[in-house]
Amino acid sequence: SFGGWPSEMENGGEDTESLWESVESNRYILSRYISPGKLTPYLRQCKVLDEQDEDEVLNSLLLVSKVNRTGRLLDILHGKGERGYVVFLESLEFYYPDLYKLVTGKEPTRRFSTIVVEEGHEGLTQFLMNEVIKLQQQAKAKDVQRVDLIGKQRTLEDEQKKLRLTNQELSAFQQRYNKMKEDRNNYNDELLREKNMAVMRSRDLQLEIDQLKHRLNKLEEECKMERKQSLKLKNDIENRPRKEQIFELERENEVLKIKLQELQSIIQPGPLPASDKAILDILEHDRQEALEDRQDLVNRLYNLHEEIRQAEELRDKYLEEKEDLELRSSTLQKDCEMYRNRMNTIIIQLEEVEKERDQAFRARDEAQHQFSQGLVDKDKYRKQVNEEMETRGPPSLHSSSSSHQSECLDSYDLETVNNIFRKLSLERPFRPSLSSFSRVSSSLRPVQELSLLGDQLLADVTLVGGNDSGIFVSSVQSESGAEKAGLREGHHLLLLEGCIRGENQSISLDTCTQEEAHWTMQRCSGPIQLHYRANYDGYRRLQRDLSEGTVTSGDSFYIRINLNISGQSDTCSLSVLCDEVVHVLDTMHQGKWEWLCSRVEAYSGTDLSEKGTIPSYSRLQPEESSLSSDPKSSPRIAMCGHCIYLCCILLYTLQPVPFTMCVCVCEDCADPYSDVSRSVNLVPYSLVSPQRVQRKRPVLISPNSLARTIIQKILNMGGAMDFNICKPDVLTKEEFLMRQRIEPIISSREKNTNTYEVVSPENIEAVAAKGKHCLMEADVSCVKDLLRREIYPIIIHIKICDKNIRKLRKLPLRVDSEEEFVRVCRSRERELESVPCLYACLEPEEWAGPDDLIRVVKDRIQEEQRKTVWVEQDLL
Repeated sequence: SFGGWPSEMENGGEDTESLWESVESNRYILSRYISPGKLTPYLRQCKVLDEQDEDEVLNSLLLVSKVNRTGRLLDILHGKGERGYVVFLESLEFYYPDLYKLVTGKEPTRRFSTIVVEEGHEGLTQFLMNEVIKLQQQAKAKDVQRVDLIGKQRTLEDEQKKLRLTNQELSAFQQRYNKMKEDRNNYNDELLREKNMAVMRSRDLQLEIDQLKHRLNKLEEECKMERKQSLKLKNDIENRPRKEQIFELERENEVLKIKLQELQSIIQPGPLPASDKAILDILEHDRQEALEDRQDLVNRLYNLHEEIRQAEELRDKYLEEKEDLELRSSTLQKDCEMYRNRMNTIIIQLEEVEKERDQAFRARDEAQHQFSQGLVDKDKYRKQVNEEMETRGPPSLHSSSSSHQSECLDSYDLETVNNIFRKLSLERPFRPSLSSFSRVSSSLRPVQELSLLGDQLLADVTLVGGNDSGIFVSSVQSESGAEKAGLREGHHLLLLEGCIRGENQSISLDTCTQEEAHWTMQRCSGPIQLHYRANYDGYRRLQRDLSEGTVTSGDSFYIRINLNISGQSDTCSLSVLCDEVVHVLDTMHQGKWEWLCSRVEAYSGTDLSEKGTIPSYSRLQPEESSLSSDPKSSPRIAMCGHCIYLCCILLYTLQPVPFTMCVCVCEDCADPYSDVSRSVNLVPYSLVSPQRVQRKRPVLISPNSLARTIIQKILNMGGAMDFNICKPDVLTKEEFLMRQRIEPIISSREKNTNTYEVVSPENIEAVAAKGKHCLMEADVSCVKDLLRREIYPIIIHIKICDKNIRKLRKLPLRVDSEEEFVRVCRSRERELESVPCLYACLEPEEWAGPDDLIRVVKDRIQEEQRKTVWVEQDLL
């Protein structure tokens, strides 16, 4: 008997269903803890399962979880009746004694009778011998595989020798290439000098043209004024009376005088009767009164005529003044237009000069790294890489993700690569801005220049200020070379020209940080030229702000942290997380290479009271940063082990490449959050600028395959008051091609052969004008075009993994398989790292189902709307 159990079953006479009641009552616990793959070999040996049953339980696509597979195994055993029950209990007693005790209520005895009863001791021995033979065959296969690998290793060693010879030939070609590149650079420099001379000559000619236009405008206005005066004089001459009219008027005047004399002679007084005399006196009195009244009227009429004449004179005077003012206004408007065009031209030229200067900076740094470090560093790093490749061999490009995550790098390799990146980060301090227009008024003051020796410059002077206020001289050592050259307290330093790190350079000090100013002056040697401006008002204002505490040093810019930094480290006192934005207030806090920063409030963008120091950009070392294993805080730019090798080979054996190219390129990197991929961070800090948005921002859903479904759910679940879709413009093919040439298109879709649906920035702004969020189905690649148009989208990324893919089964998703959908979503996550602004990420544990997901998305949109937008301008 088997632990007394079979005998009890025979004596009790219970049917099959009653035997399985104890199993079915504990079905939930058994399904959770039993692994089907552990029981099926024993069940097949006891012949209660066949090969088809085992394949269905372990490999069926319909059974997506372990619980489902265990349940299916119990159903099959239940169908086998009493024998299935007995064998199942034996397997539980052997593999899961606790579950055996739970089902039977008895302690396991570790006795197994089914194989012995069915096959006998010889059958058990045969079964064990078969297993031993299988293991021996597997060992032989391993030996054959090991021999093959040894042969491959020898083949690879022979190939390595050939590659070394080829490498020597390539080194010779590299030297020839470097010589040709140097010649090309010399010719290019000569061409640039000629181009600069042509540009300067063009600017001088443009200035002369502007002056001639100004003189021409003045002459045209003077000519117009003279022409108007001439026309007025001509009209007066033409309107004066002719001589015939004057003669006729004089004759009429003479005739009237004669008539007046005749009338006076007629009315001369004679002897009149008394009655007539009385009447005549009365008439005379009336005549006198009438004359007086008439005289009053004549006086009033004269006064009115005089007032009219004065009014006409004033009118003519004001009309002349009006014409004069109109001419002057027209002249001033033309002058303003000319000066505005001239300022625009100057600004464009300044931007071109700044771009050329930036390119020169980058070219200088690359050339400096390539030629100053030279072949010594290159050979050293090539030797390190070759030695490492000779010990596991070069990593295979087609190896699985688990293999190169676990075997591709060890601590020694990570330390070597981190030393490489740390060495490169020391080439130049962090430069927050290459252009500044905040001090335009001070730039109008005269600029002076002096010459002095740069070897002791930083020891002779003390500097104060930064990129926001400008760099000022706060003190000069008595009897020093700087004092003898004429450098004084309050001088605003603008430009330094001379030998810096063994190369003639020109460094702008007007917009650099205090750290960069010290870095530059520490590396000066020989005679240098220092351009400065006596800006005592700005210096006194900076001193007052420093004493009052309104500014800390004169430095001011915002950065986004791209890795976790622990405050427990000796080199910093502020703990910051990845994607957190801080305000840098001092790049040389207490004279050290540390940055004093202030935390920034997420919603208003203002500085918080909490301040502390973080390592400077140039002194940031990988061991100083505490990289968390939490994938939520992973670095924004990381590489797997294979891509680190490729990057190192590109950097130090072939040619230098920008850090932005050193990103993970393997298709096998299925897990972007592995420990190896988080081990190296190439860009610790990114310069950002705040943007405060009052209007409702558009919304992008990532991954894009979920966008349409989620948008429809939001609108159907009462979101029409706050959200709306972006209605596209329907264009013909010719209109679409023309629109592409003249303005950016956010997204487009071909509706049929000759019709396109196009979404432009105007469509998005039309929704925002209604006070609603514009829900977009576009891809994240359109973010840069939106930011260039000052449209700041809210990006909601829904993280998809194996744990939460089952939660989306109720959504109408058109996918081939869930595994493929998860892989595509993970590959799309890397696209988000290149957008110039932050995005909101929804973790798998934040939502439990489709309806809960929609609620969380809406809440996160409202939260992101209240936040300040931080944009990385360098990526636009």
